[in-house]
Amino acid sequence: MYHVPTRKITNSGTRKNTGFFPSAKNERPVAFESLLERDYIYLLEFDNDVIGYKEQPVTITYCHLNRTYKYTPDFLVQRKDKIQLIEIKPQSKLQNILRDDFLLKKYTAAAYFCKSNGYSEFKIVTDKEIQSGNMLKNIKYLFSFSKLDTPASVRIKFRNVLMLSGSQQIIQVISSICENENDSSKYYAYILSMLYHQEIKTDLLEPISKKSLIKL
Repeated sequence: MYHVPTRKITNSGTRKNTGFFPSAKNERPVAFESLLERDYIYLLEFDNDVIGYKEQPVTITYCHLNRTYKYTPDFLVQRKDKIQLIEIKPQSKLQNILRDDFLLKKYTAAAYFCKSNGYSEFKIVTDKEIQSGNMLKNIKYLFSFSKLDTPASVRIKFRNVLMLSGSQQIIQVISSICENENDSSKYYAYILSMLYHQEIKTDLLEPISKKSLIKL
């Protein structure tokens, strides 16, 4: 998905943590300008409800105290049943928004822009939603195995075991099909790759380990 951000992302003269995320979903590098934005991208990449997304997607013009300003939300997210404009903010700054007329005006303009252009909603997403619990940690861990190509024969073996058992610990699945103990690490990596691509499932709210239960 080719896309040119409406506002150039730069860290010139600042201490912003800018960079690019290798997005498989968009088939291009996606720019981010904070580590919190990068973490949100991990969630977007993994979420099957997300069809695609764009960084710095639109610039909104609004007025406050007889002056004109421009505001560019962080992301446009296209989901299966809705399109969202997303602003990423630390939870600690939410109270400031409620007390600041300028910020309220800016985000009200974003909500009105959504209504006027057929988007579903404007939403502020915080670090509390992005980073709490084990979900993000697990997705980051699995992402490091996402480019590993699992042989079709291995996939079939895993599926056969899980079809018969319903669910089993990862270590049990490996031991049932791994003839050589020296290959157990390789089979573990295959399972992690399949978990990232959601060919098999586990409870991502719990830390992933070899004792994690997996199922089809």
